[in-house]
Amino acid sequence: MADGLDREYIADFSDKDRLRVRFKTKPEQKPTYAVMLECQFIELKDQWIQVMRLDDWDGCPHIDRAYPDGTVSKEWLPDTGNNKINTSRAVAWAKSNWEKERERYESQLKQSGQ
Repeated sequence: MADGLDREYIADFSDKDRLRVRFKTKPEQKPTYAVMLECQFIELKDQWIQVMRLDDWDGCPHIDRAYPDGTVSKEWLPDTGNNKINTSRAVAWAKSNWEKERERYESQLKQSGQ
C-alpha cells in the first residue's frame, strides 16, 4: 500500500457497522496505524461511511470525527511513545466506543435532514 500500512483486517460489529484496521508490521516511523469505524445508513443509500478514524498521521495519536456536513473534528490522544501500544489502545478505544460514535453521526444525519 502506498502509505506504508501493509496489513489490514475488517471486524464486523453488525451488518451495518464495521471496524477497518490498517497497520504497519514494522512500525518504526509514523504513520503506523489507522483504525476506522465505517457504518451504513439508510439515509445515505447504505454506502459505507467513515464515521471516525483513529490514527497517528499528524505525528501524534488522535481521533478524527466525521460529520454529515463534511467537516471533521480532531481530538488529540496521549502518545505512549510506543507505536504498538498506541495501535492497541486505538483499537480498544474504537471497540469500546463504536456504538456511541455511530449514534452521534446518525443523530446529526437526521438533524440535517439528509
